[in-house]
Amino acid sequence: MRQVEIVVRKLIPEEGCFLTQAGEVPATDRVVGLEVALGENDSAANWREVTAEEANAIREARREAERQRQQAEAEALAAGIPDGESVPEP
Repeated sequence: MRQVEIVVRKLIPEEGCFLTQAGEVPATDRVVGLEVALGENDSAANWREVTAEEANAIREARREAERQRQQAEAEALAAGIPDGESVPEP
């Protein structure tokens, strides 16, 4: 039997703030949260704090990007593009 010790590194923003990725990330992939558990190869430098107002704007951008993706998919289906083929990005 082996015993393994696991260390969890968490980032927690200042009160009233949220965390999101520091780098450029597509709106549909951007994360906004109150806590981030860093993976083995992750670093605090990959994350930044944002205000609640910025977090809401990020969430709205993500919703809009997802809405556009769904609309493009629906239009492609209506145009008869078969399942499994590439749907053009909006």
